[in-house]
Amino acid sequence: MCLLRWIVAVDRDGWVSLLLWAGADPRLPVPRMDDSDVDEEDLETALVAAVRRGQLDVVKKIGIDPTRDDVTALINEYCFWPNPELVEFLIKLGADVRKAAGEDNAMRWAFSSFEWSLDSLFRDYTRTEAALRCIEILAANGVRRHPNDPYRISCFRRAIAKAPAYDAISHLERIIKASAIEQPFFKDLMCTPRMKEILKQTYPGVIKLREYAGYSGSRSRKNRMRN
Repeated sequence: MCLLRWIVAVDRDGWVSLLLWAGADPRLPVPRMDDSDVDEEDLETALVAAVRRGQLDVVKKIGIDPTRDDVTALINEYCFWPNPELVEFLIKLGADVRKAAGEDNAMRWAFSSFEWSLDSLFRDYTRTEAALRCIEILAANGVRRHPNDPYRISCFRRAIAKAPAYDAISHLERIIKASAIEQPFFKDLMCTPRMKEILKQTYPGVIKLREYAGYSGSRSRKNRMRN
């Protein structure tokens, strides 16, 4: 059973069907192959591993059983790697993306993936697009990102600030258009000098960002402070 979990983890898709045929239980919590001493809370099923890694094909091979699988928990607690097709698949099976405890939810993981994709050390524009699509899909299903932790807001701000201005504006415009973040959060996000520099750019879409932030470069400093 542990072997099936390991094969999912190392992305050996072709072996999954064989092990399932041989009777491996993809819902049995097991440790990783390299873990000799683990707590029960660290055990993981092959199904959870596949969801966590965004492996839609593996999830489909295992199959979702409504009588055994909590699809709401799967999407909100384990959908770490951005795969918009997997997000749509779980939603269609009945996952409630608006039902989550605290900030641990699918939208948080989508935003975290988006932030990581913009980091200069890990920059991956394919992952950026996948994360943005996940954000758009989740927003279309009623989820909004409104972190209560100032640190999470700072992380998002730093990620946006690292992107080229044109990309930052384009990404923010998509996020706003999808209604993924509400206006008070966006105003807070754009209040620093570095973020206001983005709003001073002349690239397409920046006017919409200024309006949403309640900021206009043509207004006086006094009027801006009133807002």
